[in-house]
Amino acid sequence: MTSPPSRIISLTPTGFDILSELEVSPVKILSGSYFVPNFWAIAQAKPELIIGCVFPHRFWLRRLQQIAPVFLVTGNGDFETACQQLQDIAQLLGREQQALEVITTLKSQIKHYQTQLAFLGCVIS
Repeated sequence: MTSPPSRIISLTPTGFDILSELEVSPVKILSGSYFVPNFWAIAQAKPELIIGCVFPHRFWLRRLQQIAPVFLVTGNGDFETACQQLQDIAQLLGREQQALEVITTLKSQIKHYQTQLAFLGCVIS
């Protein structure tokens, strides 16, 4: 990609969450099966980037790549993994600074809740 993509499709809720945090609207919200994407509808939307999930979209990777470049998120993992995926997609979209701001805010909120709940003996990690 020579310039940040503006026509993005996400096939996964994780991708939608990341796009939302980066204040990017997907070009189209697709109906259909999560496990078997509607390739015709995806192609019709003329995306410049497709965000999918390692499972199940890795099985369709070759076919999706015929339509547009694909970025696969893990869809699970810990906070650091989520932050890394946010930063990776932000880099593709030219929104690295925005991702850093989101991560800083999230870390601040976690610290706040850790402090607030410490008196109950709760541990947030």
